[in-house]
Amino acid sequence: MLPAPGQGSLAIECRTADAPRKAGSIEGSQGVLAQALAALNDEDTRLAVTAERAVLARLEAGCAAPVGAFAYRKGSMLYLEAAVCAVDGTKTVREKKATDGLTEVGATLLGIEVAELLLVAGAAEIADLAAS
Repeated sequence: MLPAPGQGSLAIECRTADAPRKAGSIEGSQGVLAQALAALNDEDTRLAVTAERAVLARLEAGCAAPVGAFAYRKGSMLYLEAAVCAVDGTKTVREKKATDGLTEVGATLLGIEVAELLLVAGAAEIADLAAS
């Protein structure tokens, strides 16, 4: 059984002025809040949630859609498995894929690729999802 995409992850929002700046930024040093938030960030979790959310975005599915996804990093690879189920449980399509692209772009592309595989396998028909 796969959890809902992003299940169990925690996001913290702050004002742009207080946000952690990217490495090499010319905007100056970080404030105390920015440093605290940067210390809480877990890059592996960020990549996993990015991949999982990309599946939902490509399928144009909301949080109530019968879609499960689980991504995790192991070594130099990011793995993603996702499933779409019929609401009545009669049909399921499930796909998995991995990438060595350990960036937000790589994680997003992984999620899109898995969603495309799900669509080819009939996900749109069994769960009334966007196929375009």
